[in-house]
Amino acid sequence: MARRRQTRLTREGFFYLLVLLAVVIGATLRQLNLLILLGTVLAGPLVFSLFYGRFALGRLRIERRLPPLLRADQRLSVDVQLTNLRRWLDVWSIAVEDAVVRDDTAAGANPPARVGVLFPAIGRRET
Repeated sequence: MARRRQTRLTREGFFYLLVLLAVVIGATLRQLNLLILLGTVLAGPLVFSLFYGRFALGRLRIERRLPPLLRADQRLSVDVQLTNLRRWLDVWSIAVEDAVVRDDTAAGANPPARVGVLFPAIGRRET
């Protein structure tokens, strides 16, 4: 079953939203047209980033490859492939996170370890 994608606001986005709300509330209370115009100009990048973030993640395929055999003295290395299936647009700065869960311990004893990799740029139709 596919996981539902979540949209979260980052710390910087939260502060940007606070500044935007302060400008819009101040513009509304003081009825200043230039401040209202500034509020709409500030709202543009926020709305664009919300829609473009969903759009950019829509045609990506992520594959995790484990080694076929692993001995006790070997290091586990996992290959992560990210494929951009888009025909026109490149994708920049994609972070992929994975959770490593140990089966040999009790369920609550060890929380899953978070492992991540950053892909700086993926061209169109590239892996």
